[in-house]
Amino acid sequence: MHEEAPPTWLAPVISLFLLTGLGASLYLGHLYLLVQNGGGEVDSFCNINQAFNCVTVATSSYSSFLGLPIALYGIEFFAGAQLLLLFGAWRVIPVRRWDSLLFIFTGMGLPACGVLAWISAYRIYSFCIMCLTVYGVVVFTFLILLLSARGRVAALIS
Repeated sequence: MHEEAPPTWLAPVISLFLLTGLGASLYLGHLYLLVQNGGGEVDSFCNINQAFNCVTVATSSYSSFLGLPIALYGIEFFAGAQLLLLFGAWRVIPVRRWDSLLFIFTGMGLPACGVLAWISAYRIYSFCIMCLTVYGVVVFTFLILLLSARGRVAALIS
């Protein structure tokens, strides 16, 4: 039985999403460093009001985990996913189904996004627009991979 290859449009679309997530994570890492060094007196384009304020989120005790900024985990996640995509889709390394690996990878990121969104809503009481961008990228990447494989969803998880 011959496996159907992922559609040709999939790799560039997913790459664009991953680069967006990487850019947002890099900005969040930069903002975290500014906040930690500036004591919260930092101006950011995403400080809209009390409910949507990136600095409020960055100054919270939830902005780091295991001593590292949460943004660093996002940078690692998106850079790793982008490398997997680039190496797999363009056959730099022999990955039989890059879309399957990326589907599982982003699927594992969904709970983290859910927990972080819950913390923003119910512990910090403020949302970060760039964080929401990261969550959206993970969710939409997962959904695009799922929808692109309809009819062969079993192939994604094999």
